Amino acid sequence: MMQTNSRFAELWRIPAEIIQRQDDRALLDHVLGQLADPDAFVRKVRDLYESDIEMTDTVAFADGRVFERFTAPLNLNGARAGRVWSFRDITERVRTAERLAMAHDITQLAFWQYQPATGRLLADPAMVASVGLDAAAAPVLHPILVQLRALAHALLGHREE
Repeated sequence: MMQTNSRFAELWRIPAEIIQRQDDRALLDHVLGQLADPDAFVRKVRDLYESDIEMTDTVAFADGRVFERFTAPLNLNGARAGRVWSFRDITERVRTAERLAMAHDITQLAFWQYQPATGRLLADPAMVASVGLDAAAAPVLHPILVQLRALAHALLGHREE
């Protein structure tokens, strides 16, 4: 590693003594110990060092954090000198997107009524009409009943019956 900054050390929770020693092996060991899939991380880094591509992807941590990783080749005087790496903690953005997806699923659930007599899930005419759709055109969606019930029960912390 040629150069780093305090934000990098903070993001990766690297102790100051590792940074000060400039011990690449200790740094790598510390970083890999935090990742959800350290082997995949190492493979990707190796592949990137052999490449001239610029790319952005994500790195998942064992504790649930998610970083966005950007990397590009570093060329000095026309010769490859390594790579530039940039990391940004996007954990909250990812969690917010997951919560929004769950909220969307719950909202979709509100549009349906379970009909015990037929075992089918039908569009709730009042809910469908409230968003300006024709209730008569709403399809019967029995195949998703199990998934919707499981989602609702999981989100509400209830056991399936």
